[in-house]
Amino acid sequence: GDGRSPLGPVIREYIMSEAMFGLNVPTTRSLAMLETGEFVQREKLLPGGVLTRVASSHIRFGTFEYFSHKKDLKSLRILTEYSIKRHFPEILDKEDMILKFLNKVQELSIKLVCKWMSIGFIHGVMNTDNSTISGETIDYGPCAFIDFFDPNKVFSFIDQAGRYSYINQGKIMFWNISKFAETLVPLIDNDEKKAVKKVLNILERYPDYFQEYWDKIMKKKIGLKINDDINSKLTTDFLEILYTNNVDFTLAFR
Repeated sequence: GDGRSPLGPVIREYIMSEAMFGLNVPTTRSLAMLETGEFVQREKLLPGGVLTRVASSHIRFGTFEYFSHKKDLKSLRILTEYSIKRHFPEILDKEDMILKFLNKVQELSIKLVCKWMSIGFIHGVMNTDNSTISGETIDYGPCAFIDFFDPNKVFSFIDQAGRYSYINQGKIMFWNISKFAETLVPLIDNDEKKAVKKVLNILERYPDYFQEYWDKIMKKKIGLKINDDINSKLTTDFLEILYTNNVDFTLAFR
């Protein structure tokens, strides 16, 4: 809660973000690591560090929530228009621009989580301030790549309930997208009921799109052609074999 970081997690983020970049997963990157010369109090005193992170932007769902909670509609509109201009200029000034914005962010977020899960990555702290509108991985906290496959695996010692477990990442991203969508409601239509209905029409696409992209990426990983007529049960059965036989996730695919 003090906003500081021990040097260890700084080094971990450098290694993990470069691994993700090498694996072709959208990610922020580490420009530099600095030792502060001070100590950070955790379970014990640890040397402090600072990470300089670079990204296409540092705009997160939480950035929108900040202005939404303050009921600062003017700033929320400025932020939204800036975000669209920076990341999605092709929809700027188009009809239903904000709905298109929400849909694009949702699609990028789904693709990101599916890529994470396809390589056995568990983020660890998927709150709304660690979800970017650009669909890039950000804030590598207590993250790791899974070894022996367990869908309920967590890597954060504070996550006692498994909120951010491997299998829950798709659900948590849906929650985050829903919170992001709530902030956009006042900008979509002056009639709140109409605005909510339009937003729900987009959110309702989430499960189908997630399943579609998950099937696509896992077919490729298993070695099938994308147009092969095989349903998602194949992937589910395969992962079940890994789980019941205590098999290493990455080595199983190799």
